[in-house]
Amino acid sequence: MLAYAVTQRRREIGIRMALGAQPAHVAKLIAAQTCAMALTGIVVGLSAAFLVGPAIQSLLYGISPQDPLALAGAGIFVALMAIVATIGPVSHAVQTPAAETLRIEA
Repeated sequence: MLAYAVTQRRREIGIRMALGAQPAHVAKLIAAQTCAMALTGIVVGLSAAFLVGPAIQSLLYGISPQDPLALAGAGIFVALMAIVATIGPVSHAVQTPAAETLRIEA
């Protein structure tokens, strides 16, 4: 989903680059959006885990539904995957010349 969001913003990125934005600034802008989306997903996911945890306790083996280490590990894993999913599209969008990006049909 993050890669798709970056692809959809390719024209905006091209306009920003054409107007003189540095690639690092564009990457920071997209990284901030990615972090916000990932943080929202982590908060919703952890909230759901706390609500649904007691109902699925019989399915868990050797771990409690509110195990802080497992929940923290899941949150960190999601954050890392969000970063990895965004690196490729962002680097591609920033490296593409602005004129070429603006010629692409929306």
